[in-house]
Amino acid sequence: MKRSMIIIIFLFALIGQAAGLTVSMSDAGGAKGGITKVPLNISDALALGSMDIVLKYDPSVLRAMTVEGKRLGENAYIEANSANKGEVAIALADSRGINGDGTFATVTFEVLGGIGSTSPLTIEKVTAHNIDLSQISATTSGGIFKVTSEAPREAGDDIMVMLAITAVSTALMLIRWKEKEKR
Repeated sequence: MKRSMIIIIFLFALIGQAAGLTVSMSDAGGAKGGITKVPLNISDALALGSMDIVLKYDPSVLRAMTVEGKRLGENAYIEANSANKGEVAIALADSRGINGDGTFATVTFEVLGGIGSTSPLTIEKVTAHNIDLSQISATTSGGIFKVTSEAPREAGDDIMVMLAITAVSTALMLIRWKEKEKR
């Protein structure tokens, strides 16, 4: 009986390890000069307790700004470091465990590249553990980011231009008026 239980437990452990975890980013796009959010997704998560990720991208096309938790990671503690150009290191911890498929975080980027330029979104490294601190095997799937157009102008931009023109015109009129008064 003991032997059978040990074998059954061992088989369940193997099945759990075989299922693994997938961490992915889809293809994305955004406007030059704009801000865009790119989702980080997981699938087949089962009691995911912690995960460290290294995401690489082309720093001439994108600049990482923030990382925030989403539906699957809403109760998780997420910390990110983007001090190295072209790289974001992300640490996630959730004592209750994350289960299922979906978006666990989004990375907010400023789009720097010219129209038509691209950047790979490569998940270079993933280390994951379940809530019992057992390592979980993980596969990754990256994407491509493409700069699609110029960022739209803000609604207030036209007003600011008109105010600047009005201010300069008024200043020129005052200068001419003062010059005529002196004569």
